[in-house]
Amino acid sequence: MFNTLMSISKNRLIYVSLALSMLPLISQGAMTPEALMPTLNVSGIELPEQTIEIAATEVQAYGDNAQEHCYVFPSFAVFETDSGQVGAESLIVRPRSQGQAIAELCKTARQAGDIHLDHVEGYLVGAKGPYLFVTSSDSSGAPGSLTLFQTTAAQSHFDIVRDNRQPLTVTLNDGVLAIDYAATLQVDCDLNVEACWPKTLLKNRVPPDVTLVRPRCEGKDVHIKNVHLSTPVHIADAAHPHITYQNSQPSCDIDSPAHG
Repeated sequence: MFNTLMSISKNRLIYVSLALSMLPLISQGAMTPEALMPTLNVSGIELPEQTIEIAATEVQAYGDNAQEHCYVFPSFAVFETDSGQVGAESLIVRPRSQGQAIAELCKTARQAGDIHLDHVEGYLVGAKGPYLFVTSSDSSGAPGSLTLFQTTAAQSHFDIVRDNRQPLTVTLNDGVLAIDYAATLQVDCDLNVEACWPKTLLKNRVPPDVTLVRPRCEGKDVHIKNVHLSTPVHIADAAHPHITYQNSQPSCDIDSPAHG
């Protein structure tokens, strides 16, 4: 069924509900950006203007429980197909011409210019300007991590590996997208050992002119499997994403499994 179109395969999502005559709205049981947004602790990301539910007969090839929605933004739409398993089956971006009717924009027949997003394993959260934010499953397992896509390209643009207990703020000024959040640091040694900290800074490519004070983690067993470090960072221009670390003492959180 999916011939051309801008899609995300298994990694992201988008949603907002508004009344629209002639076209059905999203069902209450579906995973939506409105449901995702409070759990991700983000601000500045925009929800769709409208969400249109595609008839079940159009997505039967994906299973009896499959759903597809057309998420409408000012200059594009995102089609998300959910087969009922964890993560979207696909995400497709379609450019929207000025004055184009929603009914025409959300036709399921694939069109030239549609872009199928690559390697997706989550749901679309929302957009800001020409960027899409999608939930991601990265190797670190950091909660609330996101993948950034540009609406004109199938490949992911940047992975935001973050601690969602700290806020993520997005701003767009004169076409430049800036992002502030708490980045998750990778740790592969025992933080009880003093030599582990400079090794951790090097592993995470923290510049030598940035002062990240060694965290004081409470607990007897501070190893890679149960420690989570996060520190505030800034990305000045998402078009050329470069993480700027801020002077701080990273927060340290330790899981509480029984220690031997």
